[in-house]
Amino acid sequence: MTVAGVHFGPEAVKVDISRGSIVTILIGAPLCGLLSAAAVYAALDAEDNVTRGIGFVFAVFFAVPALMMMVGLPKLIRPRGLVFDAHGVHYWQGTSSTLVPWDELAAVGISYEEPPKLPVVSAGEYVAGKILESAKLDKRRVAVEIFPKDPQSVARYRILAGYRREQSAPSAALPTLRWRVPIPPLSGLAANVEKGVQTFRQQAWVGWFARPWGGR
Repeated sequence: MTVAGVHFGPEAVKVDISRGSIVTILIGAPLCGLLSAAAVYAALDAEDNVTRGIGFVFAVFFAVPALMMMVGLPKLIRPRGLVFDAHGVHYWQGTSSTLVPWDELAAVGISYEEPPKLPVVSAGEYVAGKILESAKLDKRRVAVEIFPKDPQSVARYRILAGYRREQSAPSAALPTLRWRVPIPPLSGLAANVEKGVQTFRQQAWVGWFARPWGGR
């Protein structure tokens, strides 16, 4: 396997973020548009306010992701991804790449945004919230979190500068500074991230964890 001019052995685990983004857009944008339109139709055809309210809630819920995918299209489809091997975590973008050695990493995990629990003020909001919760649609913006042992080392990796974030860590033993690399919400990508870490540096894997709502 060769990525950005770098050859990797057959045991390396590749996470093609750009390909995942394209698949997500091709499937997700039309689907969200159809679901939003169906929700609007159901709301307009409803005979009671509760059903009408639920319909409009879902119309907005499905319309927002479709709009965001269209607005961010050029950025989403640019070639980029991660490769895990015995040396560490490689990040590639276009024809450029960098390697963060395992010895410099404290941990790797996957985070997601979990919206705060808001007070329910109507029956429609209660039903909509339960549907979203049961479908696991109340979790947003999945990302690979890469924690360096020495926060000062982050400045050396210029290609990763745009992913630098500082926020509370899932463990007091980890630094607050990390690289946060967003990935499409496809199960295969997250599974490959876990496989890559577990294969080459099992003790560095911290699993899935929620992060504060509203951050980048």
